[in-house]
Amino acid sequence: MDDLKPCPFCGRTEFLHIDRYQSDGEWWAYVECTECMTTGPVGKSKLQAVDAWNMRPIAVKITMRRTSDVSNN
Repeated sequence: MDDLKPCPFCGRTEFLHIDRYQSDGEWWAYVECTECMTTGPVGKSKLQAVDAWNMRPIAVKITMRRTSDVSNN
């Protein structure tokens, strides 16, 4: 696959896939977990969709929390 992070809701990786659709003459892509039906942010390319999925807010929040825990010690 395209180095996708696990689904933020069910934690699975084996059910992730990238899908595309056309709207108003433009193609869009998104990552979907077919286990729990979660969809990620939409991008204009598959690469943008993967980047958006991997940079979801929960991942940023966890990273910030871990960084603050380390700096407080």
